[in-house]
Amino acid sequence: MKRSELISDIREILRAHNIDSEISDRHILFLTRTKRAKYLRQREIREAGEYRDQFLQSIYMELELVDSSRIPTVLPTGGTVLRTIKSLPNVVGREIFDAIDVRTVEYTGSEVEIISKYRISEVEYAPKGFIYCYKEDDGKLYFYSTDSVHKNMTYVAVQCILEDPEDIVSLNDLTTNLEEYPITGEVWEIIRIEIINELLNSLGIMIDTLNNKADDVPQPQE
Repeated sequence: MKRSELISDIREILRAHNIDSEISDRHILFLTRTKRAKYLRQREIREAGEYRDQFLQSIYMELELVDSSRIPTVLPTGGTVLRTIKSLPNVVGREIFDAIDVRTVEYTGSEVEIISKYRISEVEYAPKGFIYCYKEDDGKLYFYSTDSVHKNMTYVAVQCILEDPEDIVSLNDLTTNLEEYPITGEVWEIIRIEIINELLNSLGIMIDTLNNKADDVPQPQE
């Protein structure tokens, strides 16, 4: 769905209550991304990633050369270590190796295997031909291989579900705002109800957007 469509959809309902001008676009988008991330994390637990391809975004991250001493483990002295210049922000996913997919942009004939930072010490004994990647606490991705297959890489392509989809703008150095918001109509129908309820409740306006009359407090009759 388009970013503008999400905002217009919410505003159309708010106008019916004459409060459209009191809510900013920024706040609508804040609620949209937080409710979206909450729902997708719950869905991750139930469906183990089967839905993920509908929400993935692609990021192209530039790499820089760093000394192998930057990796907190024992690696061969002088080994080539690369890392992303930018940090990867929060993503939706339970484990780093399930949450992101990393591929080489330049053809190397090798796969990138994502591992936990606590397993990086095992790389020294791993087979050749693989590029190993882990995410540091600062969000930067580090790359190492037991041979030199990775040393000429300059970019990697990262696919993930960004907690805030609009982070793609700064990550990919885009010159315009995000237009196509990674959300399906099904998910939007679910979280839109929560967004409207939260906005109206924050203004002290009670409305039964769920049509759940059974939960309403009965009004006294005259």
